[in-house]
Amino acid sequence: MSILKFIAKLQELGLKFIMPAIKNPKVKRLMEQFDASTIVRYCMESSSDDRKVYFNLFIVEAEDGQKIVFASNYPYYYVSVIVEKYKKRWGIETSYRVKSKLRLKTCSREYVVRFFMFILSVLLYNAWVLLNLLYGFFNFLLVFANPVIEAQAFLALILVNEF
Repeated sequence: MSILKFIAKLQELGLKFIMPAIKNPKVKRLMEQFDASTIVRYCMESSSDDRKVYFNLFIVEAEDGQKIVFASNYPYYYVSVIVEKYKKRWGIETSYRVKSKLRLKTCSREYVVRFFMFILSVLLYNAWVLLNLLYGFFNFLLVFANPVIEAQAFLALILVNEF
């Protein structure tokens, strides 16, 4: 299925989408023409038939200063939301990559053995995710275990400003 047919089907079903735009010559020209944090209405046409789809190109600046272009059917006023929504995909993509590393392999043709190996790999993955969450949570608490401004100093600042 071509990207044009795919986008047309998403729009036909009324589904919202965000995806990196294919940097064809037309998109590259728009990237050079417009600054970051710009939204451009884009028309993708098929050369084989008369099919057209319209969507928004969000030209944003990455953390390293380079321009990134997203294709989306989100409205114009969602510029800041596009990057945040797409960042959430990294967790999804990481989970698929890690799942393949934690997947246990077997040559057995027995359903029970294969199912057990699958369940065990899912449990290992979930334990890994939980361990990362707990580590992040406890590190967050450790940062705030030693307050930057102690309570007495904070209280003194408030009392001085009140009188």
